[in-house]
Amino acid sequence: MTKEELAKWLHDNYEAIAKEQNWDTQQRCKVEFDALPDANKRTMIEIADRLLNFNLLRLHFVVGRSEQLKAFVTEVSKGFDDSHKHKVVKKANDILKSL
Repeated sequence: MTKEELAKWLHDNYEAIAKEQNWDTQQRCKVEFDALPDANKRTMIEIADRLLNFNLLRLHFVVGRSEQLKAFVTEVSKGFDDSHKHKVVKKANDILKSL
């Protein structure tokens, strides 16, 4: 999804939710995304860009943590019997699922 596509989605959903909540948005903003005033459109695109970058940063963090955890589990499990290895791996997987 591009930042422009996300900005349009955010705008459309904001207007729909505002209507559901009886929130009266500005008349000039009750239009399709492409018809928004330029400043509003630029603002929505910037918000969308920040959201996309935040999610990429979070994904990078989670992937990095999962790699660190896998390496830790491998190191810690050395010398364990199969029963203990299974418990350690299960716990690590539970942690990864919670991220």
